[in-house]
Amino acid sequence: QLLRAYSEFAPAVQELGLLVKLWAKGEGVCGAPQGYLSSYSLTLMAIYFLQVDPHLKMPCLPTQHFTGRGRAPQQVQWSCQVPSAAL
Repeated sequence: QLLRAYSEFAPAVQELGLLVKLWAKGEGVCGAPQGYLSSYSLTLMAIYFLQVDPHLKMPCLPTQHFTGRGRAPQQVQWSCQVPSAAL
């Protein structure tokens, strides 16, 4: 539910998450069974980067909406001002 909400909130999340996962698989550093971070963890790190980068400042989605039932409502507005290729 969390990753879906962030992906729908900002396409840059899905694009950056996919790029990080492809990079990690290409480098052989992805996969919890092998002792590496899972692709879910890598995607969470990409979201964190978008939130803490001083130029991007993606807001956190309100956690009270993530109940595990249905989709989380979108109440926050943000658009990435940096092209995906520059991320």
